[in-house]
Amino acid sequence: MTPTYYLLLGVFSILFLNWIKSKKSEGTTIQMSSTGRSGANNYDQAIFSIWNSVSGNPTS
Repeated sequence: MTPTYYLLLGVFSILFLNWIKSKKSEGTTIQMSSTGRSGANNYDQAIFSIWNSVSGNPTS
């Protein structure tokens, strides 16, 4: 009975690992504009966020 237990444990653990990996891969895609006016605004916001985190000021 012990070898059957180990076989089933191995099969279930592989299935569970694949299920966990599939759940981790589900996510959202973030698109950010890098050109034009909206790209400039994104760049400004990123620079101000970094500047405020380094200077100790809270980000707005």
